[in-house]
Amino acid sequence: MRAVLSGIVLAFILHTTFAIVYAPKIILPNSDSVWTVGHKELVQWNSTGIPKGTPGMIMIGYLNPGDINEHLNWTVAKGFDLYESHQSIVVPKDLNPGDNYIIVLFGDSGNASPTFTIKADYTRKRRDDRRRVKKSVA
Repeated sequence: MRAVLSGIVLAFILHTTFAIVYAPKIILPNSDSVWTVGHKELVQWNSTGIPKGTPGMIMIGYLNPGDINEHLNWTVAKGFDLYESHQSIVVPKDLNPGDNYIIVLFGDSGNASPTFTIKADYTRKRRDDRRRVKKSVA
């Protein structure tokens, strides 16, 4: 009887240990965030309760009204430690400006940020245009 009870307790402990899911709340970006294409930005989350060495991945997606798909087309970081509570990323240059972007943070689950805005880097475009003009004149 004692062996059976010990086995049940051990099974319960193993089940609850492996059933822990980390879904940290994303702090940045938030709904007031405005990121710029090609620029370095910070993703930040609450890491309370996450053990050191928990690997993470960050993807950028977007939401369309009436569509449940998160369109997670851009992996911007992977293999970092979720325990650290932040990760710098570079906003991909192939994103179109919009106000419906989200960050999804993956560990053993995925959770999404509020929608936020990504804008074009108009200063970079002007520099590129000036370079093209100089090359065509030369």
